[in-house]
Amino acid sequence: MGGGSLGSAFTCVLTGYSLLWLQPLAMILGIIMLASLSYLTLSTGERTFSAINRHVSPVLGWGWLIGSMMANMVWALPQYSLATAAIQQNLLPGVLGTQGSMDPMTAKYLIVGVIFVISTCITWSYGSGHWGVRLYEKMLKIIVALIVLCFVLVKSTISDSELAFGDILKGFIPSYSSLYEPSEAYQAMLNNIGESYRPFWRDYILTQQIDVAMAAFATAVGINMTFLLAYSLLGRNGAKNTERFPSSI
Repeated sequence: MGGGSLGSAFTCVLTGYSLLWLQPLAMILGIIMLASLSYLTLSTGERTFSAINRHVSPVLGWGWLIGSMMANMVWALPQYSLATAAIQQNLLPGVLGTQGSMDPMTAKYLIVGVIFVISTCITWSYGSGHWGVRLYEKMLKIIVALIVLCFVLVKSTISDSELAFGDILKGFIPSYSSLYEPSEAYQAMLNNIGESYRPFWRDYILTQQIDVAMAAFATAVGINMTFLLAYSLLGRNGAKNTERFPSSI
């Protein structure tokens, strides 16, 4: 679950089901971009950072690197707060939460320290050779599988009568009018607003729709993902690439 997924969900809050087609289209564009980067990396054996600095512009290459580092910081640091809240409020409230015997602030430092050590060890193993890469990717697959399982369990608790399948399926049909017109639900509300206030609220709703829609497109593939893809690909087949291509670091 990344920013693009969250943005797509918020778009549905603003527009109902009419923009469900947006996220799949953004994902397709992201796949095309990652496929292009993969082809470039595996064809030349060069890391894309080095290739861009050498063949395009160091300004673009270093801007890409700095942007990726900033994205990692912005994404990673809030995960500690999320994990702490999940453990103290949901998983172990009677042990590490406000109801436990341990001071909540001390428990928070303990949780953050444990998560930091575990994540550092796992990430550090990524550069230790083929076994580290395999371990890292297997853990990612397990986490994604658990997320999918959670979605399935949530769906199992919702009856089919609560879901408007017709409207949901219709929402996957691209309707570009949703980008420059408020959704039908808001149209009914706007019609009940006075003439003097209606343009303001119409523009406000439309601006929110467009901003969130563009955010969903922009974050379908994270900038950090594009930067690290080349290193991941070459890391998985490091020995083969070392024999075929010279080092480019």
